[in-house]
Amino acid sequence: MRAFRGLCAALEHPEADARAAAATGLAFISDPRAVSALFPHAEDSAEEPGVRAQCIEGIGCQLMGTDRRRSEFRRAARRVVEWLQDPSPDVRFWSAYAAAVIGLRAARPHLEVIARNDHVLIGRNWGLCLEARWALAAIDGREEPEIGHGLLCADCATRSPS
Repeated sequence: MRAFRGLCAALEHPEADARAAAATGLAFISDPRAVSALFPHAEDSAEEPGVRAQCIEGIGCQLMGTDRRRSEFRRAARRVVEWLQDPSPDVRFWSAYAAAVIGLRAARPHLEVIARNDHVLIGRNWGLCLEARWALAAIDGREEPEIGHGLLCADCATRSPS
């Protein structure tokens, strides 16, 4: 319980890196309140995109395998579809991840657009379009080993800083 309170306090830290680290901690803590703590920061368009992205990852992690009737799941299902259209590539990337791990079929049309058109690098070697392709495969229950994390499509590779 102390860890949960400490991570929630760190979500209010003035430094974005500290807030992002707190969100990562909440993604993997075993506490049913974690997802509710992450939503306000994920939904705050004034929050740093990196913090929002980590919160979205955490929401996905916390809701993996959960009952789809839970209010938090229904809230996430609505919001993830919206976040897939966010201006921030990081937010779109982690929204694709969240859609995959919670099996969000409603996200398919947006993931298909991202998979075709969103050739943005996340970090130095992670293509957003491939994350969307992986998410589509995961939602469909398919394994796509050639679409592993850390790979680039041809269009992303031309953007790679090498």
